[in-house]
Amino acid sequence: MQERIYQFRRFSPQGMTWRGKLGVFAAAVVGVALVGALAILSLVIAVVMIPIVAVALLVFRWRLGRAMKQATAASARGGSDARGPRVIETDYVVIDRDRAR
Repeated sequence: MQERIYQFRRFSPQGMTWRGKLGVFAAAVVGVALVGALAILSLVIAVVMIPIVAVALLVFRWRLGRAMKQATAASARGGSDARGPRVIETDYVVIDRDRAR
C-alpha cells in the first residue's frame, strides 16, 4: 500500500479568490465579535457579583461579631464552658459473647 504525501503550500493571499478573501475577513470579524462579547459578558458578571459578595461579607462580619460578643459574655459570667466536661449517665447491659459458643 502506497502512502500519500500531502504537501501544504504556505498561505498566501495572492492565490486566493475574492470568495476566499471574503471568508477570511468574515472569520476575522466573527472572531473579534466573540472576543468582544466574552469581554462584555465578563464585565457584566463582575458588576453583578461584586455587590452580592460585598453584602455577603458584611453580613458574615456582622454575624461573626455578634457571635463573638455572645461567647465573650457567656464566658465572663461563668457559662457552661467554665464547669468543664459533662457526663451523660445511662443504663447499659454487657453482652458476653463467649457464653453463646
